[in-house]
Amino acid sequence: MQVLYINVASQTARCAALEKELDEKTPATWRRIRVDAVTPDSLTTELSFAGLAPFENACYQSHLRALALAASSGEATMIVEDDVQFAPQTAAMVDGALRNRPDDGWDVLFTDVAITEPAAMLELFQLRQRLQASGKAQVLDLRQLPFCGSTAYIVHPGSVARLRSLAGQNPHALPYDLMLRQAVYDGHLRAGVIFPFPTTLSADGDTSQIQPASTQATDLVWNAYRRLVWLGPDLRQVEATMGALPAGLADPASRALGQLLAAAVSPAFARK
Repeated sequence: MQVLYINVASQTARCAALEKELDEKTPATWRRIRVDAVTPDSLTTELSFAGLAPFENACYQSHLRALALAASSGEATMIVEDDVQFAPQTAAMVDGALRNRPDDGWDVLFTDVAITEPAAMLELFQLRQRLQASGKAQVLDLRQLPFCGSTAYIVHPGSVARLRSLAGQNPHALPYDLMLRQAVYDGHLRAGVIFPFPTTLSADGDTSQIQPASTQATDLVWNAYRRLVWLGPDLRQVEATMGALPAGLADPASRALGQLLAAAVSPAFARK
């Protein structure tokens, strides 16, 4: 498998950190190629969708560049943004999921997404507990989940042309990750996500070059959750993300509900 990682040329520290991750946590059979990210100041009219902000168009065009490279490989291609984080077991989990997946049963396989609704967060957290006890992983159907994100995903070699065509049309003028989601919901792409997530966001994900400041609190909540339910959770990292949330974001009733749910899903809770 080849790994295409999208990186802005000026972000040399991110590039070095990701190269180190790949060196330490993926096998030599995972060949990696850097994709020079499109930046807002390099956009042209031809490289823009009306209705998208410059940073959204830049992200979109960067993924199109990666897909163009994937089209020539003839093998499964993992496309990642440079704020992705791997665990020592990531490669084994991903390779296992690919071996066990019917070759004609998927187009895109995500290794990490943002879960956008509290009910789904709770359900997946409890599934994470059960899978942790059994040491197993599952591939979940993304048509059944409220999700977004395009940090890390694998494209089937036979599906690259279809994905490029869908992305090139973008009839709803959506940001790239939401275009992917809409294509999944509409049945144009068969997509799953490996769970627990084999990848998550690095600390750089909290200072995204793409997301606007107006949604920072939302992104922090989603990022903290992604770090909680992935393959290698570090509670200190989760708590650090939560510590960056604005004071007073949760009202007293919501905080009380959170404490009740925390007690109810705890292994120490006595069910009857």
